[in-house]
Amino acid sequence: MKSRSTWNCVALGVAIACLWLAGCGSSGNATNTVTVSVISSLGQNIIVGQSTTLTATVTGGTTSNTAVNWQPCQFTTTTVSGTTATPPTPANCPTDGTLGTLSNEQTTGTATYTAPGKIPDQTKFPGLLIIITAQSQQDTKKTGSIKLALDSGIGVILTPVTATVPTNELQTFNVVLNNDLQSQGVTWLVTQSSPTPTITVPNLATCSPACGTITSNTPTTATYTAPTTVPNASTPSGASTTPASLTVVATAKSDNTRVATGTITIIQGGPITFSGISPTIAPQGGTLWDIYLNAPNISSASQITITDQNGGFKTFTSSSGQVKVIFPIPTSTTANPPSSGARLRLLESDLAGATSPNSTTPLTYTVSVTDPGEPVTTTAGGQFTFTLMPVRPTVVASSPNGVVQGASTSEFPLEIDGGYFGPRGTFASASFQGNAIPQGASSNSRRLALTFPSSAIGPPGLYPLTVSRTASPLPTINNSAVTTISVFPDYSAAGGNPLPPPTSSVTAGTNPSAIDIDPTLGVVVVAETGSNAVQFYSIGTGTLTPIGGPIPVGQLPTGVSVNPTNHCVAVVNYGSQSVSILPIPGSSCPVTSTTTVDLSGALQGQVSPAPLPYAIGVDPDTNLALVAYSSTSTSSAFNLGFVVNLNQGAGAPFGCLANSGQTPPCIFSQVTLNTGAYPQIAMAPHGHMAEFPLPS
Repeated sequence: MKSRSTWNCVALGVAIACLWLAGCGSSGNATNTVTVSVISSLGQNIIVGQSTTLTATVTGGTTSNTAVNWQPCQFTTTTVSGTTATPPTPANCPTDGTLGTLSNEQTTGTATYTAPGKIPDQTKFPGLLIIITAQSQQDTKKTGSIKLALDSGIGVILTPVTATVPTNELQTFNVVLNNDLQSQGVTWLVTQSSPTPTITVPNLATCSPACGTITSNTPTTATYTAPTTVPNASTPSGASTTPASLTVVATAKSDNTRVATGTITIIQGGPITFSGISPTIAPQGGTLWDIYLNAPNISSASQITITDQNGGFKTFTSSSGQVKVIFPIPTSTTANPPSSGARLRLLESDLAGATSPNSTTPLTYTVSVTDPGEPVTTTAGGQFTFTLMPVRPTVVASSPNGVVQGASTSEFPLEIDGGYFGPRGTFASASFQGNAIPQGASSNSRRLALTFPSSAIGPPGLYPLTVSRTASPLPTINNSAVTTISVFPDYSAAGGNPLPPPTSSVTAGTNPSAIDIDPTLGVVVVAETGSNAVQFYSIGTGTLTPIGGPIPVGQLPTGVSVNPTNHCVAVVNYGSQSVSILPIPGSSCPVTSTTTVDLSGALQGQVSPAPLPYAIGVDPDTNLALVAYSSTSTSSAFNLGFVVNLNQGAGAPFGCLANSGQTPPCIFSQVTLNTGAYPQIAMAPHGHMAEFPLPS
């Protein structure tokens, strides 16, 4: 009996061990579950007619078999009834290619899906999605799929996007359809509702007729008719808290996922009182100009006409995009105030006017307002005319602003930026050295596109480039606008003008590190890092003559800058963290002996280790200097610089850093500069601007 009991225990132990091992085995199998994923080379939105490569990837399992079986194409549709979306049920794609085709199916994991040439009928396939599935050969119960949406590429642009329509008046809307290959046009909807996760914009409930009606005139135009009264409730009930504000929706019939929306604001209509305009002049040849109309109750349905003294006219409507109705700010007592007027924006073509060789009188336009549903009263004594005044051109800059002599063997493009050049630049012409420069077709009122002949380029130098108005009538003062273009010598060997070798040299002090020139006095100043001094030289014909001996400054001077206006020199000292100010010998510099501005405490422990001052540049007009620090850190905290006021005395302009208790010369302000280890500074003469290279 005892032996049997022992074997029973052994058998029970073996059974328990087997159960435990079985449990471990099940857990291990979970990590080897086969998964299948499918991706598209073009993403999940496929434009009609495009082909995309599908790639199926099998991972997991207990074998190395990653082959797949591609399943027949399927699709789903989604319809919405009220606020409820019908759950999609997959179905097989038609075999006629209506929903595209699946081809080149490889068990190695690739296949090609080609979208149909047009979007399928939206009434039969609403909310269409194409489903492509791959099945694992290792475990046929495991599949992966991708859902593809067809993209028609249609673009819908609505005009106008905002409209203010008085009660019982009309407003025309039109759309521009891009890539509507079937030329089906759009459907129209006005609504007071907002889209939800289950209801898209084209499926919103209409608010007609309570909010007005919209009627299609052509495939791309429609007319909205406002209701007889401003709505005070929405349809359906509760759809909106602002029932006077509607959304107009234009949906492409070929692809109901392509929509454009605009806003309609319904206001109470009333008689329009037109009292005048402002301003009463406009620049002929400009790019744009705004004329404001004092016309309460004007609306988007109103029309604005300008008529010149010769009988020429142009009418503007809200669909032009150039009329904007202006409203006062709503208040608690007047939630929907009537309009106060309108802004008429004149564009380049409107500002052209009539020009002729014999024209000497500027055009004067009379502004008038009409409305299809409301009477318009013109206030006696009001100003209703504006004059299109001829304006001389202006010039900002040319690009390029310099050329290398002989670099171009033919012609090269040159652009002049400015203004008042007229439509296509026809009111102005550019000239160089008295010769007209041919103008290109891409010119406009703000840019002249020129073709500069290389034969016009003379010897190196700085040359004027002039732009003059040539269209009549000419402005009373018709001075030319002038910019400059530089011709640089070609010092390359190929240019035939290599730099000549130096004719003489002068032995400098220990480790010269920086140099600057006073062009007025003909004096060179050199910072000598090794001797902690600066040396002045007089410039002669092919000679440099030392002026006295070295003049001590701070420790390790690394940068020097001359102010050619007052003939003072500023030196930045890397080692002693200071700026030394001293005069050019024999000059009128108001500083008679070396003055020092201490920078060592300026950072006040902001960063550690502290960067050190390295370069300096002086603005000749303000006598303010920019000091750049040597820093290789990528942190903005280390990218520092200071503006130092080099002027002298308590009454000096600009003063010192706030609450410093100092008098000039002193630190004026701190700036952020991303300078690098060895910064250099160049000052723009009379531009109050410093330039320095970035670390890269």
